[in-house]
Amino acid sequence: EFLVRNEHVQAWEAELALAGAAPLPEALVRLAWHCRQRDPQRARQLAGSPALLDGELHPGLLLRLGLVETELLSELSEQVLADCRSEAAAASVQLRLDLPAGLQLLSYRNALQEVLAQLLANALQHAFTGLDPTQRPLRLELQAEPDLPGRLRLRVRDNGLGIAAADLEPVFDPFFSTRFGQGGSGLGLHICHNLVSGLLGGSLAVSSEPGQGCCFELSLPVER
Repeated sequence: EFLVRNEHVQAWEAELALAGAAPLPEALVRLAWHCRQRDPQRARQLAGSPALLDGELHPGLLLRLGLVETELLSELSEQVLADCRSEAAAASVQLRLDLPAGLQLLSYRNALQEVLAQLLANALQHAFTGLDPTQRPLRLELQAEPDLPGRLRLRVRDNGLGIAAADLEPVFDPFFSTRFGQGGSGLGLHICHNLVSGLLGGSLAVSSEPGQGCCFELSLPVER
């Protein structure tokens, strides 16, 4: 195999050297190369190689490569929900996770985590304003299911106020917000859309009926 220590690998090596760590093992360089070439099948094989499993892999470097190594989607989703649990509790919003057991994907962890966190935060900021949790339970759900071969669907769904029909089309536009001056920048959903359609190689859509809640749906490749 032809191997190149590209600029990303060199940057990681420099950072580790400053921290007094040993040079990157050859197996990690090979893994970095195939990640950069978007060769997920070979990347998975290399990530399970004895050279890495024997402890040569610096903790966290797989994530810094941007690779989710056949991760259980439930682990990532549970972490995202945990991060917003206190805010949801303060608003009396019930969080729910609905994922098939063992659902896995190979994708960019940090980007996907940012998208899910932003969609959940957006719902907590907008969906339940003025609603009384004693009148009906307020719910925010993260769901996933297999889709077409090689793809999966993720949904962030709430039973809140919903989005007005006139606001659905521009909802992903930059600087569009119904709460300017109240903590809304109008960039969160725009960034989500760009990450999903770009780095994650998928699509992001929204559906809503005023008064019936809102659903953001991601369609993603299982391997990216």
